[in-house]
Amino acid sequence: MNSTFKIPLKAIFFLSILYSNNIEKELQTQFILAEPGDTIFIPEGIHSIKGTLSIEGKRNLVIRGFGTDLSILSFVDQDEGAQGISITNSENIILEDFKVEDSKGDAIKAQYVDRIVFRGVTVEWTGGPNPNNGAYGLYPVQCRNVLIEFSVAIGASDAGIYVGQSNHIVVRYNIAYDNVAGIEPPMQASMWDNQKTLWSAIQKPTIMWQGLKLKIR
Repeated sequence: MNSTFKIPLKAIFFLSILYSNNIEKELQTQFILAEPGDTIFIPEGIHSIKGTLSIEGKRNLVIRGFGTDLSILSFVDQDEGAQGISITNSENIILEDFKVEDSKGDAIKAQYVDRIVFRGVTVEWTGGPNPNNGAYGLYPVQCRNVLIEFSVAIGASDAGIYVGQSNHIVVRYNIAYDNVAGIEPPMQASMWDNQKTLWSAIQKPTIMWQGLKLKIR
């Protein structure tokens, strides 16, 4: 039995491109040039990003890292844009296995997207709870067919995971802590096995787990 794993030539091209010195420029270029069926890899390392990375009008695109502790996009020095990653007017987008840190505004915002998956994605404001942190971590709004699973949101100044004005939503197996509101899906969303911890500037955090509320003392 031949167990050799083969990577498509196009994927190899993306992988080699993203190991260049200016990863912000190269990532944005690949997002612009991406064709249906492409996979864009985020390489290992902590990569400084100073502006919003935008994905507009794309179909059947995968953005994949090598793990949330290995592939990290750091926006701590961001000086342009309102989000870390912005995805708009797209279809069938999969984000998985990478981390976004310290974005100026929302960490990852998706709007007008049909079929979007957040899988194994971490967003964090590394300085801890602060009202100056970005409002939302994972933030699909006005989307259809949303799946958020095995993801983590930490330190948002509003909701760690917020799904707004969207339809056909599944939120499962996620962890959200040190956010003001934890996880906020629409009433019609399907949710199970999520864990969240809330914080505020004047109250001690409350852990919410499977319907139970536990006060931290």
